[in-house]
Amino acid sequence: MNEAPRRRRMIAPRERTALRGLCRLLLVAMVLPGAVAAVSGCVGEAAAPPDRVIWIVIDSLRADHLGYMGYDRPTSPNLDALARESVDFRLAIAPSNVTRRSVTAYMTGKHYSHVHEDPMRIGLPEAEVSLAEAFRAAGFRTVGCVTNYFLRPEEGQAQGFDVYHTLYQYNAPYGTIEEVIATLRERYRRSGGREFVYIHTMDVHHPYRPPLPYGAAHIKPYHRRAVREGNLYNQDGSVVIGNLPYYAEGHDVREEDIEFLMSLYDGVIEYTDARLPELLRVLDYDPSRDLLVITADHGEQFFEHGFWRHGASLTLEELHVPLLVRYDGFPPNRHLGAVSLLDLYPTFCDLFGLERPEGLAGQSLLPALQGGAIAPDRTVYCEAPDGTGPAAAVVNASYLYAVYSDVHYLRPEAVWPFAEFLHDLRADPGCARNVADEAPDAAEAMNAALRGLNTRWRHFTPDVIAGGDHAATFGPDLIAAAWEGMPDLPAPRLTASDGVARFDAPAAETRATARIDAPGAAHVIEIAYRLTSGVLVLELTEEGADQPLWRHECRKPTPAWRTVRRRVYPQGASVRLTLRMSEPGVAEFEAPRLRKAVLPAVPLESPIARGDAVDEAHGLTEEERQRLETLGYLGP
Repeated sequence: MNEAPRRRRMIAPRERTALRGLCRLLLVAMVLPGAVAAVSGCVGEAAAPPDRVIWIVIDSLRADHLGYMGYDRPTSPNLDALARESVDFRLAIAPSNVTRRSVTAYMTGKHYSHVHEDPMRIGLPEAEVSLAEAFRAAGFRTVGCVTNYFLRPEEGQAQGFDVYHTLYQYNAPYGTIEEVIATLRERYRRSGGREFVYIHTMDVHHPYRPPLPYGAAHIKPYHRRAVREGNLYNQDGSVVIGNLPYYAEGHDVREEDIEFLMSLYDGVIEYTDARLPELLRVLDYDPSRDLLVITADHGEQFFEHGFWRHGASLTLEELHVPLLVRYDGFPPNRHLGAVSLLDLYPTFCDLFGLERPEGLAGQSLLPALQGGAIAPDRTVYCEAPDGTGPAAAVVNASYLYAVYSDVHYLRPEAVWPFAEFLHDLRADPGCARNVADEAPDAAEAMNAALRGLNTRWRHFTPDVIAGGDHAATFGPDLIAAAWEGMPDLPAPRLTASDGVARFDAPAAETRATARIDAPGAAHVIEIAYRLTSGVLVLELTEEGADQPLWRHECRKPTPAWRTVRRRVYPQGASVRLTLRMSEPGVAEFEAPRLRKAVLPAVPLESPIARGDAVDEAHGLTEEERQRLETLGYLGP
């Protein structure tokens, strides 16, 4: 659904030239907090393409923490004002939930899994035509200024740029937007010709460090030590991974910790927003001549789905990003249909006459920029990094649907690897409920759309994904029956009765070994325990390995018995299970089990051959394709 654009008077070329000066005078009003530029009529709909593209990416900026998106904290007065004079895409979806994949995808216009023959590889391949290369080939001067270490030239991200400034410091505070402004003030001068300028800032990325006074309006007093320097720490000094029950046993994360983290995040958004006017002034931004694009490479999570930061789950807080496009030639408008950052490449091709590479996955937004509509049920695709288990999602205005080929990251205790999630975005924009079982027709249609948009997932049909731990079959227990107390520990080391072992010494340890008959196959380790006090540590280590194959720490007393379970893939001929108390206390446990699990193997399709066009209906039967088109899941 799109709001009707404001009707505009066509302006003759002579009038347009005379009004350029007025546009420049009104620029300051546009970029000051709370102001709305009254320049929407400076160039008519038949205007020539802009002279310059200024593309600003604010790393890790989730859309729903901005005022114009409905957020109740004053984080973004400048972006709010800009949104009122822009083409505002309210459901813009990043190609991935991590920087490397997202930037590579929108800079090539292709899904990351279609850029690399091996999806575990990183960077922008030399064989791909980057947007900077396409602009340079069309006669544009290309300038980049980035503060993210993963956008360094060594990963191919400088490909096609005439000038590429890098301001990052690895393992140190990132180059700030202040440093970006200072660098551009010193080194950048507008050429007077056509230019493509790409800016990538990192201030909103963790660790969140808002300089005073930013964030003061919403940062509450905080007296705990869990959050330090913008990070959240466990009691042992390690960074918190997640807040799922599986991880929560090892730390003490409270709501006040999460609230404080989020307020710091809002503070760095406020700081970045406050610096945008100065950044635009240094760039000599002129809305009558320049196309301004502001977006983010991905969002950020604050334990809405068990984790914080990004790269963990394919839900809106990690995928939904702002997308504002400002140019006097485009009438301000608001679009509610789903779009992808992959759409920017074909949009620039259409607007500036760039040579269009084969295989672009997105669709041009030029008609929408000129006042047209976006199909309300258009479906777009995104994917997670393979390192956490390949996963992909499709999003439209009604649903978000995600498939996980290995759900262990979201459900650490799950044995069955596959899972699907369907979220009704109209009733549940926070994606709190999985309604795949309640709406099977919608889940089936979205599954078919996902398989059609990226053939990598063609084998992951609903009947393959269906199942659960009850569908897995197991081999015999491999853990040796004899438990071995360490001889150098004081007695009593370990007491046992009724099949239950108890640690009741200041320090105790016991271990058992198991022979692995099928190295590389899935195995499930399972231990039932009850912790009265102290810290219980469980470790599974392969013979000769320095680091555990699996480690679990239990710090919180559990009055009732608790079973912890994890799927592992031992590669060696034997493993050793160790249970020990790292802090004095009392723990009980039943004999653990280690069993081979028989699970289905579903192949991920190889990426499409280089140069092949992406066909939205590829991999679907004609009946499936027609059904999806009728339902709007494969809209234009």
